[in-house]
Amino acid sequence: MATPGTGGPTGRAKARMTAGRGVFVGFQIPRLDAHMAEHYGQQWTAYATRTKKLVPGLY
Repeated sequence: MATPGTGGPTGRAKARMTAGRGVFVGFQIPRLDAHMAEHYGQQWTAYATRTKKLVPGLY
């Protein structure tokens, strides 16, 4: 839900969005990494070692 005139989400909506991101980062990214490693093998491993998963320089 947005506060009238701001166009941005309010507290409860922000909390839900943050929780959703946490689930994605904590659950989905490792599963996708495993799938990609199985499917592409060494090409994926080489790519993953030089590329950050979500935020460049952090994770």
